[in-house]
Amino acid sequence: MKKITLLCTFVALGFAAFTSIAKADEAKLSPAVIAIVDMQKLQDESTAYKGLVKQRDKYVAELKAEVSKEETSLRKMEQDINKERSILTQEELNKKIEAFRTKMMEFQQKVQAKQEAIYKSFMEAGLKIQNEALNPAVAEIAEKKGANMITGSSQMMQFAPEFDITEEVIKLMNKKLPKVTMAKPNAEASKK
Repeated sequence: MKKITLLCTFVALGFAAFTSIAKADEAKLSPAVIAIVDMQKLQDESTAYKGLVKQRDKYVAELKAEVSKEETSLRKMEQDINKERSILTQEELNKKIEAFRTKMMEFQQKVQAKQEAIYKSFMEAGLKIQNEALNPAVAEIAEKKGANMITGSSQMMQFAPEFDITEEVIKLMNKKLPKVTMAKPNAEASKK
């Protein structure tokens, strides 16, 4: 009796395994057709990305000049306090030191807000490039090539050059969106 039960169990398991193998064959995925995009090259050579970086660099340079000017003013204020230390009362000195600290803290907050505003404007323009040029260009080239899987070249250790669609993507991106304008960074709006 145990042998018959054991035999029935093996037959049932074999049938179940056969059925699951048959179903797996029916649900097979299509073979992967891979295309590679070099994101760094794309950012270095796309006209929209290059223009965006120049715009960001201009705002950063303006901020650096403003910071340098304000730092000079703060250093002078600190030097004046140090010169007057011996002639001021403790109360007057404390007031000047507190005013200096307040001005320094406000300056740091202002710089941070401006840096955040530059970053925000840069990222928004970058998203526009991605949504209006990069993604559509990659999708179009991938469809043309029959690729169903796109990956960045930085994730690949080695690949044949024919898998690289970067140049074609750059050309199409430059047609779709040759330039993008970065919104003027607004430190007041980025605080909200």
